[in-house]
Amino acid sequence: MALYLVVRHRQNPAQRFHNIWKDNDLLESIQTTLEIGKLCMDAKAQKQLVYIHRCRYGVCPPTICCSVHVAVVAYIGGLIIVEFGDQTRLNIAPRTPPPPVLGQSFYKALPP
Repeated sequence: MALYLVVRHRQNPAQRFHNIWKDNDLLESIQTTLEIGKLCMDAKAQKQLVYIHRCRYGVCPPTICCSVHVAVVAYIGGLIIVEFGDQTRLNIAPRTPPPPVLGQSFYKALPP
């Protein structure tokens, strides 16, 4: 099963964490929870692809916007920072019905 990280669209004002995007589809890094930091450390150790599920925002539908490899997981100033590399633009629809449930920040599912 693959790890999917759920993030809000970069233009969504309800964004809780500071994420850095290359553009609307390619994610460079995230601020996150300890739980997701640990999942990302595991994915890095196993050299697994991680998929980024960008939530619906306005007219933008939910999408699996890209795949990434975890490059760095760091604890900086009380925050978990995860940096990504090898981003590949995907822009594919999530499975039907699309996970995640409201408030879920990650899920595991078959690769797209």
